[in-house]
Formats: sequence, structure tokens, C-alpha cells
Amino acid sequence: MTLAAIWGQKFIPGVLDYYLGKTGYDSQQQPQPRDQGRQDDLFEPIRGDRGAHGEFDSRSHDHSNALWAEEHRRLLGTLAGGAAALLGLTLLRRS
Repeated sequence: MTLAAIWGQKFIPGVLDYYLGKTGYDSQQQPQPRDQGRQDDLFEPIRGDRGAHGEFDSRSHDHSNALWAEEHRRLLGTLAGGAAALLGLTLLRRS
């Protein structure tokens, strides 16, 4: 989703800004009421290590294809170059 947002911002920024202006606030609201006993960090930090966990843990992933591709750019570039060379040789032999 992050890559889609980055590419969208490059090619259709006005449309995305309009969409976010119409839906941004409401999309961050939850339908269920807030637990009244829940601590928050509005006025002071919460004690202890809260970690980066929450209600979206069930939808999170342990991997990222985009991160893997970023970390292996040289390998992917070499493979793409080799594939392009093979395609070029194949097309030259046919003609």
C-alpha cells in the first residue's frame, strides 16, 4: 500500500489530496467507544514499554516485499539486465 501511495502522489497528487480531505478524518475514527479506564499519553507519558502493538497486530506481516527488493537492488538489477540481454539475443537470432 505504501508504494501505491508514493506512486499515486507522483502522478495524481491533486486527486489524492481531495480524497484525503474528504475521508481522512472519518477513516481514523473507530465505531466503538473508547474504554474510559484506558491510559493515554495526552498530558504525560505512560509508564513502561508499550511497544508497537495494538489492535492491528492481526493484520500485520513479518515481511515486506518492497523492503526485500530495496535491500537486493543489485541482484534484481543484474537479473533484469541478464533477462534483457537474453531477450535481445533471442530477437536478434530470429531476424
